[in-house]
Amino acid sequence: MAQEYVIKSVKKGREWGNDFGKFQSYALALDGVGEPVQLNKKVPVKNEPKEGDTLYGILEEKIHEGRIYYKFKVEKKPDSGYSGKGSYQPRDDEAIRAQFALKLAVQAYGPNQSDDQDIYFADIETYAKHFYAMVDRVKGSDKTIDEIKGAFGEGITDLNNVPY
Repeated sequence: MAQEYVIKSVKKGREWGNDFGKFQSYALALDGVGEPVQLNKKVPVKNEPKEGDTLYGILEEKIHEGRIYYKFKVEKKPDSGYSGKGSYQPRDDEAIRAQFALKLAVQAYGPNQSDDQDIYFADIETYAKHFYAMVDRVKGSDKTIDEIKGAFGEGITDLNNVPY
């Protein structure tokens, strides 16, 4: 089972390669582990391991020439998003929805007609909030497209009175 380990000491080993690329090998002494631990990192190494660092992963027991050692396999920490291969940012649907609402607001409001940039941005923000809120209303609507089109009539000037 994966857990955190604190590095007590590091010895840089040899660089080696295989079909997956070149790797840098390290011999680590980890707090609470009596045997040496091998850690391999893809070259170029972005973050060299150092004393005091915390690693999260699994120790695999290996035997070489009759001697037991461990190979460290980095695992994704449940609360960090770190996978050992770089950082992963999960898709943020709410941010995407907000960006789309802002784009629609700018298109609907049109170019800045005011000398006061703060008023223009405040109006765009108000429009964007309404467009953002419309998504759930439209998604949950059981009205047909003709009913929605008919409700618009000549157009809506007050976004608080959208009929769905």
